Amino acid sequence: MARASTQRRDPGQQTIRSGAPTSWRHQIAKHKVLWGTSALAVAAVAAAAAALWPRHPGPTPPPPVSTVSQNERACLLSDHGQPASATVFADLQHAAASHGSVNLQQTTLPAQATDAAPELAALIQQHCAVIFTLGPISTMAARAAATNTHSNGTSLVAITDSAIGRRSLTTLPLTGLTADRITSALQQALN
Repeated sequence: MARASTQRRDPGQQTIRSGAPTSWRHQIAKHKVLWGTSALAVAAVAAAAAALWPRHPGPTPPPPVSTVSQNERACLLSDHGQPASATVFADLQHAAASHGSVNLQQTTLPAQATDAAPELAALIQQHCAVIFTLGPISTMAARAAATNTHSNGTSLVAITDSAIGRRSLTTLPLTGLTADRITSALQQALN
């Protein structure tokens, strides 16, 4: 006589073909262990890959550079259309090279300018140690600035054939102006 297997079904159990009952709780616990083990294995592989990945550092950034020069600054303020402007600036370049650490700046007034005071004030604010002026409009602004106490120690040199009559304003005659005279005036103003 064949023996019949009885299948009992409890609410928390399931019958497997072999006939051994397995609880749902047991299957869930088994899956949690499998998922947890898998997650740990993936994390271990990722950590090993990150540790063994070849590191190629990017290019080394250049050292910081200061855009503020510690050099003295000599400036040329000239009226528009002054034929001697290029020659005077070339002589200033030569004088600055012979003096050493001097930065040069050249400013030319616009053609319609009738007053150079704003440009002269800007050069003083930019810490020009010496400002050479060339042309009647620039020279008049330098003459007015020479009487003003706001020049902050800036030396003013007017390149003109006109008589200025100010002690605080050095005058270089435009007629017969040489590079040596500009060099001498620059060195005197910077020392």
